[in-house]
Amino acid sequence: MRPILIALLLTASTAHAEAWRQIAELDKNGGLLLLDTASIDRASDVRTASFKSVFKSDHAIGAGYQDVPPNAQSYRWESSLGHFNCARQTVAVAQSILHGADDLVVGKIVVEPGALKFREVPPASFGGLLLHVVCASEADAAVGAAKITYVVNPDRYYPPGSKRRGEEGAPVVKVCIGPTNALLREPEITDTSGFPELDAAAVKAAKDMRYAAALQDGAPMPESCVKYKVKFAKFPR
Repeated sequence: MRPILIALLLTASTAHAEAWRQIAELDKNGGLLLLDTASIDRASDVRTASFKSVFKSDHAIGAGYQDVPPNAQSYRWESSLGHFNCARQTVAVAQSILHGADDLVVGKIVVEPGALKFREVPPASFGGLLLHVVCASEADAAVGAAKITYVVNPDRYYPPGSKRRGEEGAPVVKVCIGPTNALLREPEITDTSGFPELDAAAVKAAKDMRYAAALQDGAPMPESCVKYKVKFAKFPR
């Protein structure tokens, strides 16, 4: 992606009153998940917000996209409009638009309001982190719980041997941090996947994530914890 485009995505745009915030790294090559915090509509429990997946290399255009030019086979970044049900902790994507390296639209999916499909998203997922930020006021009401501020992609930690054996699972990890947001001790598996290698991979992923301590009377608590699932699946569903 051209440097000038990355700068536009990572900084606020005065003309459109956008405020792009980096939410996560999408891959090892510098791909980024960005949320336009200025676009969050807080008028109801089902909030809307715009987000983007920006890559540094071309990605193949998948099935289901409309208005794909005859010679277009790849895209460089994707702009999306999400609906976030803060009460039920579910997410639905209403619009996805693919853009090429030249910023031209090379495909789109638009879902009518009545056809939206809301789905649950694990806290330790890209959708879960978006939900956390969009519904920040509800999340902040959870006294004593640490917050996830940076999520990793579990696929990067999926043991090759587990993949070959067809082992899948979603172990639950408990992480406790101190007032400086550093881990106080080794992450703990509270609900095993049934496969030792997957459990160990979940712990490794948990160590690479970042957290923020819960606040009490405006100050970081001496210890605050968070529990979440780390899902390993050969074919994500």
